[in-house]
Amino acid sequence: MSPDQRVQMRIDKMKAELSLSDDQISKIKPILMDAQQKMMAMRNSGGDPETMKTQRKSIMIDSDKQITALLNPDQQQKYNTMKAQMKEHRMQGGGGQPGE
Repeated sequence: MSPDQRVQMRIDKMKAELSLSDDQISKIKPILMDAQQKMMAMRNSGGDPETMKTQRKSIMIDSDKQITALLNPDQQQKYNTMKAQMKEHRMQGGGGQPGE
């Protein structure tokens, strides 16, 4: 799946689960695109796996903060639940999307 497809899939999921407005989508999409580009650049650099893990976590935290700031309190709660479910899915070996 291309980076653009990954971002669009994540936007679609967030729109459905969080009832995002068009304005929120227009603000969140560039955040996700930027995070995706940073992840790809990091992977392509071929750095130390432990350093890359730290960088990946930093990218995710930064994008999550930016996204959370655009959500209302109800959406924030749903977003946190959605992230927890995705983390649990990845922990069970289900994969998941980079940046989540």
